[in-house]
Amino acid sequence: MTIFLKKILSIMDNRIYLISNLFNLKGRYQLKNNLRNTYITKSELVYRRLKKAIILGELKPREKIKIEDLRRNLGISTSPIREAMKRLEAENLLVNIPSVGTVVSDLSPEEIEEYYLIRANLESLAAKLATPFIGKDLIGQLRQLLCEMETCVQSRNYERYSVLNKRFHRLIYKSSPYKKLQQMIYDLWNVTQRFKAVFRLVPQRLSESYEEHKAMVEAIAQCNSELVERLVKEQQLKVGRYCMKLLNEQKD
Repeated sequence: MTIFLKKILSIMDNRIYLISNLFNLKGRYQLKNNLRNTYITKSELVYRRLKKAIILGELKPREKIKIEDLRRNLGISTSPIREAMKRLEAENLLVNIPSVGTVVSDLSPEEIEEYYLIRANLESLAAKLATPFIGKDLIGQLRQLLCEMETCVQSRNYERYSVLNKRFHRLIYKSSPYKKLQQMIYDLWNVTQRFKAVFRLVPQRLSESYEEHKAMVEAIAQCNSELVERLVKEQQLKVGRYCMKLLNEQKD
């Protein structure tokens, strides 16, 4: 084998194909070979899978992340695992505790209240600032999303509704030129999105949310920035109250 070919293989070895359901993070880390056509770095892959497991609740608050288990079962070095964990610490999804190690972060009711208070004010501001920039084409896209969301309400498809919900708000916020404001909001989403199960745990929330989004679209169509701001703020504060209630019930 030539030196050149060895170098090529070495580079390829530092990349890994994006694998659907690569490993199951419920206690054991398992490798499954369902390959797709794209590839990402090992660090990015571990980051995505750990993040998804935290958001879906497969990794519970205060559960320890065992680097050695990941390393052994994935057959990779600890470096990409540590890189992924550092990113998740920066997003407040993991926390390093002296003499314990890295664990899934836990949020108190007070922290949830604070996060949603910040979200309510930032997202309502973003929606208000975006409204003058939203034209007929985007309103059409929002109405199409509403149709899909209504179908989810009827079929009780909580997971799909959560995806459409995020897409709906992102469409609005990205219409404004204030990119730093948008990034601040998306960073907060990373912390609070583990509570998206509110739709499943509070069934009536699904239909309530749909009606709230419908009112937002009508306000945007009327270019009523003040009303849009109020509707978004009220919605985020309501979600925060639901999340605090659920967390308190889980701890009781």
